[in-house]
Amino acid sequence: RYVKKPSKQAQKLQNIRLAFSHLQSNGVSLLGIDPNDIEQGDLDQVLALLWAIICHYHLRQGDNDGERPLLEWLRSAVQDPEIPDLASSWNNGVNLSALVDYCQPGLIPDHASLD
Repeated sequence: RYVKKPSKQAQKLQNIRLAFSHLQSNGVSLLGIDPNDIEQGDLDQVLALLWAIICHYHLRQGDNDGERPLLEWLRSAVQDPEIPDLASSWNNGVNLSALVDYCQPGLIPDHASLD
């Protein structure tokens, strides 16, 4: 049962587990995401949960996986058609700097010289 104003950890976990149950019954994959970590505010787990929800409800189009539309947008935004994936392409910070400058022009004006 949903607790409208949870004040105790057990009540918060109960609400999170209820939400997880609903998401899973709708086909959202929550593999490796633990309700306890969400309640504790584990950033990696919270981001993994958000990514799972985004992939399921927004990015999935037919047989496409959620990465393809996002990669296409990122390639366009950072003006780099060679971005191969969402992992190693972001390790050195160059593409991230370009994305930040795309979202907030002028914030990192010399991002192009970071190569």
